Amino acid sequence: MSFVKFSGEDATWVRFADSRIYIGDVVDESKSSSMGVGLAHFGAGEEMPWTPSYDEAIVVLSGEFTVERGSERITAARGEIAWVRPGPEVIFRAGDEPVTLAFASHPVWKHSEAAAAASSVLHPVGLAEVEGVIR
Repeated sequence: MSFVKFSGEDATWVRFADSRIYIGDVVDESKSSSMGVGLAHFGAGEEMPWTPSYDEAIVVLSGEFTVERGSERITAARGEIAWVRPGPEVIFRAGDEPVTLAFASHPVWKHSEAAAAASSVLHPVGLAEVEGVIR
């Protein structure tokens, strides 16, 4: 098939550490060798340190989302896109309200050795645990 529709129900969900941050992969290495696509939900004020070793486009679906690296900072609101390049650690942060995101990474983020090593803080969860996810 040349096109497919996905929702939060199709995602494989994980929770970041003991936070209210949920990441759901919908296109992973089982569906594509060239890119990853997913959804994420951050509770209000939640932050996630991460070292990206891949390009990632993050589309804000609701709320405000900030990406920081050292003194560099951008904040994207609903309908805006944050592009994160590989490099040193970034901080992903939700604003005062919960944030829902869609993301695409190249290549599939799990293919990176650095990301695979850092993924030990990700814990599988069921859809029922994911608060506020778009279905």
